[in-house]
Amino acid sequence: MSVDQAYTASEPGAAIANKRTEFMIKGGMNREQAIQRMKYYISEVFETLEINDNVSGWYRTIWNEEEYKGRGTIRSRVEIKEVPDNGDGKLKYKFLLQSQISTISDPKDEDYHDWDRVLKKYVKLVTDIRSLVGE
Repeated sequence: MSVDQAYTASEPGAAIANKRTEFMIKGGMNREQAIQRMKYYISEVFETLEINDNVSGWYRTIWNEEEYKGRGTIRSRVEIKEVPDNGDGKLKYKFLLQSQISTISDPKDEDYHDWDRVLKKYVKLVTDIRSLVGE
């Protein structure tokens, strides 16, 4: 029996995989500072932003795809959306780490489905972003 490389390269991620996490920005940090820090950090892990909308506060990376022999392809991306002010004057964002898998060779978008695991290199993204800019 061979080792499942995708399984060993990942961790259970039911708490963070494909779940939106909301966090409030630290007091004293303005919108531009928060956005700049988040985008810089994300660009260190993901190469390119697919959506970079400063007006609406919406940022999404391209999919990072990794193939694992005998298992298929795992793809991951991050999405950050600014939460509209509900009158409390607090700046908030929603963070989403998408993790999907396909067992088909040369998969198309419709061949992927959500995966409840997260590649180890992305596990700390939520906590790192929160500690970088969040309360």
